[in-house]
Order: sequence, then C-alpha cells, then structure tokens
Amino acid sequence: MSEDLQMLLDLHGDRGRFPGKLVNQVKELNQDASAIILAWELSGLVPELDRPGRDRLFAVCLALRVSEGLGHTRMALAPADGSPADLVLRASGLGPFDLGVFLESVPAIAGRPGAAKPLILDGDWLYSQRMLDFEEDLATRVKALCATEDLATISVGEDVFLTPQALNPLQRAAVGMALRGALTLVTGGPGTGKTTIVVSILRALLRQENMTRQDIALAAPTGKAAQRMGESILKGLEGLADRTEAEQAFIDARVDPQTLHRLLVWHPATEHFHHGPGNTLSHKVVIVDEASMISQEHLCRLAGALKQGARLVLLGDSDQLPSVEAGCAFHDMVKCLGANRVGLQDSYRMDKSDPNGRNIYLVARSIRNNSVKDLWDGEEPIH
Repeated sequence: MSEDLQMLLDLHGDRGRFPGKLVNQVKELNQDASAIILAWELSGLVPELDRPGRDRLFAVCLALRVSEGLGHTRMALAPADGSPADLVLRASGLGPFDLGVFLESVPAIAGRPGAAKPLILDGDWLYSQRMLDFEEDLATRVKALCATEDLATISVGEDVFLTPQALNPLQRAAVGMALRGALTLVTGGPGTGKTTIVVSILRALLRQENMTRQDIALAAPTGKAAQRMGESILKGLEGLADRTEAEQAFIDARVDPQTLHRLLVWHPATEHFHHGPGNTLSHKVVIVDEASMISQEHLCRLAGALKQGARLVLLGDSDQLPSVEAGCAFHDMVKCLGANRVGLQDSYRMDKSDPNGRNIYLVARSIRNNSVKDLWDGEEPIH
C-alpha cells in the first residue's frame, strides 16, 4: 500500500474499510492507489448512507475506476465472470448484489443520461459522467465531419500517385478521400504503405496556391511515433528526383510532427489544453499517425480543436496498438464509418513469394482474424 493511501486512511480512521485482498486485487490488475482514493472520495459524497451502503458504493466506484484504468469507457451492470469489475467486486467481500437496483437507490450520485451526476446508468451499462460526456461529444463532432459537403476537392497531378513510389488502387483511393472530404480514416497493418500515403497527400497540399506548410499539422500520440513519422516523410520527400520549390522548402525547414499534447498545447500546471472549441487550431489540414493509440478523450479534444472547414486524416492499424487510456475510438470509427474509411491490404514489408515472408504474413493475418485454424496450411503448421 502506498504512503499516500496509508496517510489518507489514517487521517479518516477507515483503514479497516479496505480489505487487504481488495488492495492486492487492484495491484494485480496493475492499477495504483489513486483508483482506491478516488473511489473512496466518491463514496463519501452520500454521507447519509449507512456503513454497508457506503461500502457497496465504494466497491462499485472502484470497479468502474479500475475498468477505466484498463481501457474501458464503461462497465457492465452485470460484470462477466473473471472481468476486472467482477474481480474487484468479489475481492470487496460484500457478496453478490444487484448493481443497478443499488445505484437507483442513491440518486444523489447516480442518474440516467442527461442528469448531472458523477455516475450514469445507461441501459445495462454504468459510465462515469466524464467518460459519457467525451463519448457523446466525440460522436457529435465525428457526425458533423462526416456530414461536411462544402469542402473544395484539392486537385492533384498524376505524378503524385507515381513518385516516390507508385501507389496501388487502395492507396490512391485513400489519397483521393483525404483531398476530397473532411474526415479520412486509413487503416492497415505494418508495411501496407500508410506513410507513403502521407507523403502523397503532403505533395498535393503543398502544390495548392492557398496552402503553406504552416497550414498543415502533422502529429502522433507519442514522441517516438512522431519521430518515426517525421523520418519516414523526410525519406520519402528526399527520394524524389524532381522536387517542387515547396517540397524542397519543406525538406529544408525540417518540419517535425508533434505529439498531440504539444499540438493542442498542454499546460501541466492547470491540467488544461490551450486549443479547443473556444480556441481552435489554425491549421487547414491535420494528419495524425498511429491513431489507434489515441484515447477517446484525446480524440475528442482533437476533434473539438479543429476549426470550421479543416480536414482530419487519421492513419493507423485498427487491430493493433490499443490506446494507453480509456477507449478504442479509432477502432470503433473504422468499424462504423465505411464511407470515410480505406483499408489497406497489401504488405510491402513481407515478400509473400518467400516462404518465411509468407508464413509471417499468414500468422499475422490469422491472429488479427482470431482464426487458429488458419495457422495450418494443409501440410504442416505455419511457424
């Protein structure tokens, strides 16, 4: 148990309220004491509850907080056996109880959608108000981007599709979508040419009279991903035999992609982003790589920071690299928004004519499709 948690419990004389089994279970789920502290504080918002009632409320709040800490934006009111929420509730030592019925009995802290309560009951699910707000806000903003029809199509020369590397039909479709609409989702596994698409989009944008490099934002969720993105773009542009003046200027400027926190200007002292709905980004186009790693909250904040008429291009592998915080927004968007999605298929990293390359490709595809039977090619296991 952390010193902070011990200090809090000593201060309030409630150390006995937290069974060692429960604390250990939280640690086994790789969550720290902050989850316990927050749950304890929430359970204290209903002082009229008796001790058993407050213990139940604490257990529910902790189960929800642990679920969020493990990447979920909501928790089932009937948690599946062995799920994180189920493990926490069992470790609380309270025995089984109907979470929905109990929460309905504490209207001071729980309510239905639209109520200003810390906990929101929505059908068979329990949300924190914060997570539900992000989910609803993101859905509204994505819907608005999808409905945008007045953006002018950006013209593009055929050479953009041919150099520094000839694009296949799906890659061409992705570039065309990004230059035509307000929201473009490009998904594909490793080596399917997502960065090649970014280079082609950049080349088309830089040729527009009303577009400068300052109008284009390049970003990624982490510093490492941003660095890789920048290196790949620079390599692609430097591979051009004949460069336009704008392309050469982009190379000379050594424009580095930013992390999302840097793009939106995060202030640690105030825990606040400088850019948002009331102070939007100036960029006309925002291109983000490794989008599968973006949490629901940060994708919501990014969408809210776009100015009217801006284009958003998100690239990533919807079946890989889940976000480090709650939500799998990119995966869900790729799944639901077929008209705004291009899925790249061909891998340029693995040579399928080579037995080893073919095996790696087939194993990766089988794992992605959750199809164990495909790991057998009819003669011997693929390995």
